[in-house]
Amino acid sequence: MTTKFPPFLSKPILRCILTLLMLPSPAVVAATVTVSTASELATAVNDGSAGDTIHVAAGTYALTAPLKPKANMTINGAGISKTMLQPAASWKPAKAERIEPINWDRVNKEAYLFNLGSNNGTHHVSISDMEINGLKQLHGAIAGHVINHLTVSNIYFHDFTFCGVRIVGGSNLLVRGCEFINMAVEGMDPEAGAVVFAWLSDAEFCHNRIFFATRGKYYGAGVNAGNFYGFKGRQLKKGRIHHNTIRVNFSVELPFDDNVDVEIDHNLLDNPRSEAGSMLSGWTSDPASGPTRMHNNLINNLGRVLGDIGLYNNLMFYNNHVKAPANA
Repeated sequence: MTTKFPPFLSKPILRCILTLLMLPSPAVVAATVTVSTASELATAVNDGSAGDTIHVAAGTYALTAPLKPKANMTINGAGISKTMLQPAASWKPAKAERIEPINWDRVNKEAYLFNLGSNNGTHHVSISDMEINGLKQLHGAIAGHVINHLTVSNIYFHDFTFCGVRIVGGSNLLVRGCEFINMAVEGMDPEAGAVVFAWLSDAEFCHNRIFFATRGKYYGAGVNAGNFYGFKGRQLKKGRIHHNTIRVNFSVELPFDDNVDVEIDHNLLDNPRSEAGSMLSGWTSDPASGPTRMHNNLINNLGRVLGDIGLYNNLMFYNNHVKAPANA
């Protein structure tokens, strides 16, 4: 049976229907959740919504696959030594003999605990207040391609085969108050380090501690088979590296692709060694525009302070205290 409306009601009803159809969909309301198991954590991150805040309670979380945050997510633990994330025994990606540091297509996305994805709008993510243990199984802790406004703070990273944080392209990366111990375990890659990045702008790396071996104690180069970089980048524009303690065989390396407006200041740089290590170097024939300002650093240099091939314009080195032992 067909329902017929009187003519005087037909047009108003039609207008109401059209109005309802044109109304915007209700906005997704960001949630705040607390998780206490690995499965709850994986569900909250991977199936959550943009803008969610996820509190990770104290405990150890053995994960079987990468966590994939959404845009504007905040993921925070209960603190270092309280919340620990690590791979389960079953999650053990193959180890590459050499990792391509700048080619995202060659990144093993299943080998990082947090995978922010590739140019998919995963911006304004914050990860903080936890310990992330690679157990010498994972390549790294956090990776992403074309990521903007990522904040990584107060995290103890250790025992990864390549790096702690790896970003290929993006802007406004902040790595603050973190500790990186034992990147490049087992010498998997000669370019491994605490933070490895390419084509980055408006970045800040501050108040971090980077060591070989045991947390809080420095045993010196030679413990690990591979090189261990502090900050290794390929093009940095408008970046500052300050108030870090870096005690590994490479401190800061910014080669290639025209570094612009970089400041390296108030760091303790200890133990870069001869041709096996450097402090600041640019191995390229292409000139860097600069300016690069390196000042007010404490440097215990067993090898070279600055090694550069090619032109580096507007490089300023001042107010640094450099110790270069005669027997180096």
